[in-house]
Amino acid sequence: MGERRTMRYQVSLREPEKHFAEASLETFLKAGETTLVMPVWTPGSYKVRDFAKHVREITVHDSDGQSLPFKKIRKNAWTLQVPADSVVHISYRVYGFEFSVRTNHIDDGHAFLNCPNTFLYVEGEQDRDYDISVTPPEGWDLECALPPGSEVQAPTRSFHANNYDVLADSPFFLGSFTRHNFDAGGIPHEIVLYGEGNRDASEWIEPFQKIIKAEVDLFGDNPVKDRYVFIVYLLATGAGGLEHRDSSVIQFAANNLRKQKDWNRFLSLIAHEYFHLWNGKRIRPENFEPFDFDKEVYTRSLWVVEGITAYYDEVILRHAGLISDKDYLALTLDHIKRLKKNPGRFHDSLEDASYDAWIKLYQRDEHTINTSTSYYEKGQQVALCLDLKMRAMTGGKVSLNDVVRSLWQEHKASDGAPYAEGRIEKIASDLVGESLDDFFNDYVRGTIDIDWNLFLEPFGLKFVARESGSKPDLGAFLKGGSKVVFESVLEGGAASEAGFSARDEIVAVNGQKVTKDNFEDRIRDNKPGDVLSLHFFRNGLLRELPITPRGTIEYTLIGVAEPTDEQKALYEGWLRSPWGNA
Repeated sequence: MGERRTMRYQVSLREPEKHFAEASLETFLKAGETTLVMPVWTPGSYKVRDFAKHVREITVHDSDGQSLPFKKIRKNAWTLQVPADSVVHISYRVYGFEFSVRTNHIDDGHAFLNCPNTFLYVEGEQDRDYDISVTPPEGWDLECALPPGSEVQAPTRSFHANNYDVLADSPFFLGSFTRHNFDAGGIPHEIVLYGEGNRDASEWIEPFQKIIKAEVDLFGDNPVKDRYVFIVYLLATGAGGLEHRDSSVIQFAANNLRKQKDWNRFLSLIAHEYFHLWNGKRIRPENFEPFDFDKEVYTRSLWVVEGITAYYDEVILRHAGLISDKDYLALTLDHIKRLKKNPGRFHDSLEDASYDAWIKLYQRDEHTINTSTSYYEKGQQVALCLDLKMRAMTGGKVSLNDVVRSLWQEHKASDGAPYAEGRIEKIASDLVGESLDDFFNDYVRGTIDIDWNLFLEPFGLKFVARESGSKPDLGAFLKGGSKVVFESVLEGGAASEAGFSARDEIVAVNGQKVTKDNFEDRIRDNKPGDVLSLHFFRNGLLRELPITPRGTIEYTLIGVAEPTDEQKALYEGWLRSPWGNA
């Protein structure tokens, strides 16, 4: 029966220049009604994207070529009426022209097929086997991390997945690309590279190996059994990544690989997606096991999946010796500054931000910054504080490292069972020997602002905030483009208090016309506390309002004057570098 349940897909690209892929499915179905479903979201990106909108020209027939009746019953599902047990053939086309790590993109030079965008499944039977044969256009190469399927004749290649979760987590890349193979801990790894950057890919391999070793050392072993594939797109602009079960998709600006700060960003992105091999791909919140691709899946633990991973993606670079402790602390200060500019942190807890990811993180508007926080950004900083607190409470004997290791060991011992909400807190409390309820109430379930010195001073560090007497701050962000338009007006800031709104277009400061090029200079011709007159257009009407800018808050992270031996020891245990380097 297992063979008969196999879903056999064939995929080809006859007209990639028109942004279409052709898919045909052959599988055994029992007599009666069967529902076929196209996912509405993709794992790792928590937004309903309704991939069914790109499905075209569905046809259904039996093994004799006779058409079978079917109808659409909801936005992403179709029912088939099968008169007798038989093998059924289904064909359709998929449009793809959105260049991101989570969506299909097909053109005359390449094709990226993210499987939830591409493959139907039988409702209630996601545990079926899948054999996928893919035929690339002439001259194109093909890669996917799935193991080989049945033997086929070149250039067609076949791949196998033993359930839909595995298939959904295994994107296909077709096109002209270069391959760079290397070994890490005895496991084959491959970089599949599309585009050319300003740092040769041969220079990537050693840093990648160091990152992988540091992460394997942290967890104790590598979950990859056969091989791992980095699918890397080097583009004109932008950056992003999406984790998969045995691969990851990375997009990065081709000319941003030479400067050290940009190179560190690229490596932290690699470390982040690889860390998800453990945290997110195997160690998963209970509502994610198995995935429900038909609707939103809610959890209050995305701050664990993404925030803790975001913390480690830079710590790992330090532990791997790829950045100095000074570099790491500079990155940390940058993150703190960004969080401090987000008034939404006072209104949105990490648990709520995780739960509301579907309607907030990926659907931002001009007011999001005032009402929401990011489980990536704040989650990263809370993970840092949790790590520091655990180290300080135990004299450096216990840390967040022990928590993630414990989660991994529990995952393996339970044959892959997901963890329950609150499991992180229970493990951390048990490890330090006392309740961490106050910490989680304040920073995970609550919206208390982080007291940085509470966590940093045991490590000989001090966080300092000073208001500038010379740099005025309007409390607003500008949109891109050629005009001076407020994108967001920060709650409690000078612009908000003066009555300004997002989308206001500023045309004059103190009676002088301003442009995007000179606006900042005109503001800085004044001091904090000076009353300025701003002329602006709102809904096409010219208006004027006075505004009193405040001083820009400047933040620094410094070492204490006379650190104790305990502070030095904690610092060295955390960043694996003598305190004097700070």
